[in-house]
Amino acid sequence: AAAAAAAAAAAPSPSPENYININSALNDQIDLEGCMTSAEIRPTDILCGRGNYEHPGNMAFLGVVETRKAEYSSCGCVEEKGRIANEVYEAICRSGSGRFLQLVSGSNRKPQRERKQRAGKVSYWREVDKKAIMAKIKQALRQKRLPKQSAPVQREHLTTLVPANFLATARIATDLNGPKQNSSGNEFDPTLIAACATAGAATSNVRSHHTHSVVETTTAGATARDKLLRIVRMALETTRSFRATRSADGNQNDLLQELGRTIYNFAASNQISNNYVPAIDDQVQQEKLTSYHQAPKERKLPRSSSSFHESLLDYGYPISFIILVDCLIRSNESSSAERFQSFDEVEEDIVRMLNDPNRHLFESPSGGRLYFPENMVYGRKKHVDALFSSYEQVIGAAKNGGRGFVVVSGYSGCGKSTLIDQMRTLLPPKRAKMIRCKFYGQGTKQAMLPLIFRAFDDYCLELAKGDPNLLAEVQTAVTEALGSNAVVLKDVMPNLSIIVGDIHDSMSDGIGAGTQEMNRIVYHLRDFVRAIARPTHPIVMVFDDLQWADEQCLDIISKLITDVESSSILFIGAYRDNEIESGVHPLEVCLGGIAMDMIPMCTISLGDLDRASVNELVSDALHLSPRITRPLADTLHMKTGGNPMFVKQLMKVLHEENLLYFSASARRWEYKLESIREKSVADNAVDLLVHKMQNHYDSESQWILRVASLLGPSFDAATVKLLYLYNSDDEAAVFRRLEATIKDGLIFQTGSTYRFSHDQIWQAAYSLTAPTEREKTHLQIGRQLLAGISPTDIDSIVFTVVDQLNRGSSLITEHDEKLMVARLNLKAGEKAIGKASFLQASLYLVQGTAMICQEDWKDQYDLCLRLYTALAESQLAHADYDSAIQSINPVLANGINIQDKLRAYYACVVAFISQAKMGDALQLALSVLEQLGETFPANSGEADVKSAFEATTLMMLSTSEAEILAMSNTADETKVAAMRFALIANKCAFAIAPRLHALIAFRMVQMTLQSGLTPESSYAFTQLAILCGGFISSRGHHIERSCGRTALALVEKFDHKYSHVVYAMLYHSVFPYTQPIQACLEQIKLSYLLGMRVGDCDWALSILPRVSQVGLFSGRTLVDLESEMRLNVQELKTYKHYMIQVNLLVFQTVLNLRSSSESISHDPTILTGEAMDELELLAAFADNQMRNSLRIYYYCRMFLTYLFRRYDIAAGIVEKQLSLMKELHFLTKLDVVYEMYETFYRGLIGLAILRKGGDEGREKWNDIVSDSTNKMKEWAQQGSKWNFENKLALLLAEHAAVIGDLDGAQEAYINSIQKAEEHNFINEQALACERFGLFYLEIGNDTEGRHFLGKAEALYRKWGSLRKGDDILTLLKQK
Repeated sequence: AAAAAAAAAAAPSPSPENYININSALNDQIDLEGCMTSAEIRPTDILCGRGNYEHPGNMAFLGVVETRKAEYSSCGCVEEKGRIANEVYEAICRSGSGRFLQLVSGSNRKPQRERKQRAGKVSYWREVDKKAIMAKIKQALRQKRLPKQSAPVQREHLTTLVPANFLATARIATDLNGPKQNSSGNEFDPTLIAACATAGAATSNVRSHHTHSVVETTTAGATARDKLLRIVRMALETTRSFRATRSADGNQNDLLQELGRTIYNFAASNQISNNYVPAIDDQVQQEKLTSYHQAPKERKLPRSSSSFHESLLDYGYPISFIILVDCLIRSNESSSAERFQSFDEVEEDIVRMLNDPNRHLFESPSGGRLYFPENMVYGRKKHVDALFSSYEQVIGAAKNGGRGFVVVSGYSGCGKSTLIDQMRTLLPPKRAKMIRCKFYGQGTKQAMLPLIFRAFDDYCLELAKGDPNLLAEVQTAVTEALGSNAVVLKDVMPNLSIIVGDIHDSMSDGIGAGTQEMNRIVYHLRDFVRAIARPTHPIVMVFDDLQWADEQCLDIISKLITDVESSSILFIGAYRDNEIESGVHPLEVCLGGIAMDMIPMCTISLGDLDRASVNELVSDALHLSPRITRPLADTLHMKTGGNPMFVKQLMKVLHEENLLYFSASARRWEYKLESIREKSVADNAVDLLVHKMQNHYDSESQWILRVASLLGPSFDAATVKLLYLYNSDDEAAVFRRLEATIKDGLIFQTGSTYRFSHDQIWQAAYSLTAPTEREKTHLQIGRQLLAGISPTDIDSIVFTVVDQLNRGSSLITEHDEKLMVARLNLKAGEKAIGKASFLQASLYLVQGTAMICQEDWKDQYDLCLRLYTALAESQLAHADYDSAIQSINPVLANGINIQDKLRAYYACVVAFISQAKMGDALQLALSVLEQLGETFPANSGEADVKSAFEATTLMMLSTSEAEILAMSNTADETKVAAMRFALIANKCAFAIAPRLHALIAFRMVQMTLQSGLTPESSYAFTQLAILCGGFISSRGHHIERSCGRTALALVEKFDHKYSHVVYAMLYHSVFPYTQPIQACLEQIKLSYLLGMRVGDCDWALSILPRVSQVGLFSGRTLVDLESEMRLNVQELKTYKHYMIQVNLLVFQTVLNLRSSSESISHDPTILTGEAMDELELLAAFADNQMRNSLRIYYYCRMFLTYLFRRYDIAAGIVEKQLSLMKELHFLTKLDVVYEMYETFYRGLIGLAILRKGGDEGREKWNDIVSDSTNKMKEWAQQGSKWNFENKLALLLAEHAAVIGDLDGAQEAYINSIQKAEEHNFINEQALACERFGLFYLEIGNDTEGRHFLGKAEALYRKWGSLRKGDDILTLLKQK
């Protein structure tokens, strides 16, 4: 019932100028101009006065009234009764009823029975004004029972006479309110209402519930529709025939008028809505119609325009067709601005009707309500085409899907959102879904990050309500992608449980709780997006109003867009380009970063509409031909500049001021052009809306708008009601006024949430409150909300309450109230942290700290400590490192004990590390360790390190693995904290203080053995296993192996906490000595994934260069390796990780090997190309003292120079490398993989130098070769034969060739080739074949030499090195 009432109230009142007050005709001397006789009354008309109950229109009218009688009778308030009567009136006007008529002859004051006796006297009728109509409605509502009928009206006759949409209004209302009882107790069964359900002359809702068409979507309706289309087509042929045969005959205006008569005569003889529908034979009727201009049929036209309209309306023709004929007939009237000027104009109008009949023919205005078609764009064809093209390229064309990014920019109100909505027409065929995230503007402190998660959460809900097959597919994909990690997203996306089922909590671990949690969420959100976007169910992801997104949101959006593993997804970003500052706005920086990615990108810039497009908009809104609306559209364009939203709002204002009105008698829109031209209009849509709100809404409605806008762009009705009831007891008034704003298009409702339909509307409503009063009003709202809700329920609206109090906080003077606000901000901040909205949490917590003073550290210690600690952690989580450090200072200065300061200290250390301030981080961590009882020497020497190593190994030898694993967890909180800080200090010391790094690791093992286990113990034993390689001459010592096994067991014991760290270090720096390197590579990859899943992105990303390095050594094909490394580089770029430079070294090495000599001509041994510039990278290493990274550079150069036989350059690099190793000392032994391959290639380079001959440096190179060979022998004997046998054989073969042992060389070469093939080192198999071929060429065996060189070429190409294959081919040509 409420919905029916709302729809009824939406229709504005008919224009008063179309009615005449009956009080002006109370005597016999009346003016009969505009009156009609009884013969001219239509069946749909409603007759005022007694004795007219059996008239069909009155019967339908009473049926509508009957549905509201009970409600009307129960009302005790005059205002409520008036509202019901007004809703009945509006519903009747909207339903398509006829006119309200009053008898206006001089006898109208005499009783009805006396008038009936006066035979021969003609009665005249005239339309009445709204006042008389309302009196009629109220009288009917007060009537106790239905009037008696002298004779029942046949249902069939009533269906024929009364429009079905009029009857349907009564039927629908009856269905909503239930059956009514009359005074006799009999159920009211409106015969006339039931008949309308299948009427063929009614209406069909073609585009929305606001408009009516000519025929219903029934069989009879379809027949009438087809008949009308045939008539319009025949009118078109007639027009063309007139132009072809009569255009030279006389006055064109006369011909156009004659054409109008011809079409009218034919239309009148072929009624659309009568029971009798004569069959139309197209050929016969065409001949008949086209012959009218030769022998026109004599037919009397109606005497007035009004009668002409009514006659065609009675015949069932739509208003658009009637206007066409009317304008033709009035072609000779020079005063008519709407008359046709040429046959071309006539043809243009008719063709428009035929090309889109639903829009231009069948649809007609309803009830005088100004309605703008939803999701219609004007003047944007090329932009729509560009948008659709991007969609097809990303989703439609590619078999496996793709990804793309469309940027839509333009001023506010230019139609960006409407343009994007056009995408919805493309979604169903491909089972695509649109996910939409809209950000909100300045003036609101609403959290931005939850808006992204809410968009995905809404997608989950929409998916659950849709196609079950699609839901099943997505369920499978998401479950496979997330698994148990779905728990990470459960708090930010509650509806995810609809897809993956019940989600149970799991343990969160790692470094930096806030940062880590945010990283986990973002990582798994990307997994979620990859899962939901597939070729069988693609996604269109829209981010609207990006100019208001904060940096954290932009960072997440950038990660999603640049994710190269995503597919079948089109991202669309919309923003106001006039609201961002060039070069400094975060959005511009974000877009610049995305543009550098390889994602296909399309830019669409929207401006204002031209005159023709504005005219099309106005034409659609008024259901009039563009020819008729052009003068109005030109005026609107001049006043608005063509901004679509401004145009629409101005039209609404003109309508409310009756300058644009719906004529009930003409059934069409009309306007007062000169008055509109003279009207003064605001400069923009916001000012116009403010004027409208101030002048067209009562004070209480304005109060609702003001309060709603102060709450933000969206609000809950319950909150507004709570504020309203603070001053009033009328709860229903809130919802009535909200409904009124919804009808006016200012606000729309989704569930229990209300939202301003455009941010400019919200801005206008916000402007209703004077700037000087806003702070005071916000504070008042916050206080009223707090007073109106119980303390147990405050959590449900804590964000709203705190937002309001914070905006008025400068006016708070009482200290107790300040403390109360501080506590509420702490509550809101902690709640926001729980939802991973760290930036929003920071805003609350900053405001909370502003409410306390230094003295509060004495009396409110816990509040102050929690505020500042939570603030530092939340700022750290959203990468505001400087602010986090500042927030920590009060905790460090006022904290009572070390335990209260630990969280703050830890956050500060993480902040320093995130800023690459390793020295500061290390010093602070050491300071904390000292307070915890663990001290380390400031300047440790090699002797200190060796002594600590011996002490630690002695403790290890006295404790078995089983005893260690059986130890209990330490209960000493101080030791727990010390282990945690020791771990992070150890990581910092690795790059800048190697000896301190070792001392800290040894002390961690000692603390574990002395005090008990902690989760960090697994890391400690891992470090000890690695360090054993630096202090024990032989690899594979039993202590090293024991520490490795213990570390893995402790990872299992503590639920895989630090598993990503332990796996990466062991499988990169310990296990390659004993296990196949290909197996180690898979475990290193796994450690990266584990690190990202738990949110320890800093450590996880530092693993990626190791993945690349080991991948290059492992014999993987370079094609796969290049593809994987591109992903790794993109990931490092996305997170702006400092290890990207190291990864680029290996990446450029692979690119040099992959490139062909034809495509790139530069020296393949120089690391300059697509990925990096060698000189720039060396400068960066020098500036940052990245000596360990310099070691990787030397290896890559050494590898390439040897491979391409640049032995002199390689020799120089070896010397630099050996010099660096002396500086790094024992750290060079901590990385097994690099030690293995550095040793191997140093030996090969030394042997190549020795084969060239000469005595210079021969002894040095002999020592290098001897050292390399001995180490390789030891590793092959005691370690993994898989990794070392083929390498040792190649060293021995090259050495045999140097000393002239030809047989030994041949045997060793063959052995190296075979072992490399067996162990899947295709790169080293190719190298052995190359060296074997060169050996044969040197001893003069060209046949064998060319054979093995050819084999080497094939293997290099199979490996994926085109450049090396070309190198061998060139060598063969030279030989």
